Amino acid sequence: MKNDGQARPKYLLFSLLTVLTAAIGIAADFLLGYVKPGSLGRFSIVQEGWAEISLWRPGVSMLLAAIAFPIYLFGFHVVAQRIAATLPRVSKAFWVLSVIASAGGLLSHVFFCFPQFAYAYLAKNDQAELALILADKLLWMLFPALLVYLVLMAATLGVLFAAIVSGKTHYSRWVAFLSPFTVAALFSALRLIFPESEVVLALTTASVHVAMLFLYTAVTFYEIRFLRDGGLKRSEAKVN
Repeated sequence: MKNDGQARPKYLLFSLLTVLTAAIGIAADFLLGYVKPGSLGRFSIVQEGWAEISLWRPGVSMLLAAIAFPIYLFGFHVVAQRIAATLPRVSKAFWVLSVIASAGGLLSHVFFCFPQFAYAYLAKNDQAELALILADKLLWMLFPALLVYLVLMAATLGVLFAAIVSGKTHYSRWVAFLSPFTVAALFSALRLIFPESEVVLALTTASVHVAMLFLYTAVTFYEIRFLRDGGLKRSEAKVN
């Protein structure tokens, strides 16, 4: 990964595209998560409201996710290049992990869409008991593959967090906390306070994309500053 401290308009474009992608991801997760709360089944992932959703919702959600996850690589590329200005080895590790983890991104959506569709279909045909059994079986079948993806994505985000919070990149340390870890923890806490809220449940479902929206809004502002200032020399990299 080359050391890139140059002002590059394409990086601003990629950052803006990633902000739009995050909004698409939020829409995809709202289609899944905006339901009546009420945990059911072995894993407490199935919600009471799954029985009431329109059957088109999981399919459209999958379509939006299929668009969003590959495009996130443009944003990861921008951040990797900017980190390379001061931490080239860390940048390379982040980029490699990003590519590998992104390959399984859609699987995380399948984990919820397939069981939700099966549950809704059977429940609407007066087979609620079978619906719950099948949903649990699907979740159990998909979980090992999902776990691999989650480990890879956690490693990717962990490298990014460590790089930024170290103060050795041009990003301010606070940017590190615009992370899915932080946002997921915040929304999980809100779920405890507002357990009956459809909006909070949907936001919790969409926490990764909400975090990406926050993160890449910040990255976009940094790219605007890069263009305004004509780039950032390695020796001038801001240490916070």
